[in-house]
Amino acid sequence: MAIIAEIDRLEQIVIEKSCLTWEDVKICELGNQYNSVYKKAAKKIYMERNVVEHISIDLNGKDGSIKLDLCKPITEDLVGRFNVVTNYGTTEHVDNQYQVFKNINDACCINGIMIHALIPPKNWIKHGKYHYPMKFVEDISIRCEYSIDLLEIIHRKKKNLIFVVYRKQKNGFITNSEFKKIPIVK
Repeated sequence: MAIIAEIDRLEQIVIEKSCLTWEDVKICELGNQYNSVYKKAAKKIYMERNVVEHISIDLNGKDGSIKLDLCKPITEDLVGRFNVVTNYGTTEHVDNQYQVFKNINDACCINGIMIHALIPPKNWIKHGKYHYPMKFVEDISIRCEYSIDLLEIIHRKKKNLIFVVYRKQKNGFITNSEFKKIPIVK
């Protein structure tokens, strides 16, 4: 999935409402995203916005992304390093759902934000392996003790997205057995 206009607009609102400026942002982007608004790699947009730091993680290793398998734990040097972690259409392609969400949590610092564009069930048919019901959004927030800074549905003909911003309150992540209690549609 690319960064579409609605995601780009909401992301800018989130940064502003989080009392951040782009010059304060250390961002970890899951997937080597393409920004369809500006017609270039998201990495270039973030760098033009003068972020402090940007990395993207993608198994393809393209456009300067770090080639990591998100089914495995992230490297120690990435843990707690970012105040913004984005997931704009990456997690639904990762086989190990527990590990990819743990990686997002681990990369984010305390009081940092994790921004997701998640595919709800019966949307984006034949895209991705996993879809996320609203109960997933609520349950992971409760179980991980995240606050929800923003929750909005992006409406697009049978291609709706759940746009949610979690704020990380504490270190640690739930166990795999706890995570398995959170509903994900395969």
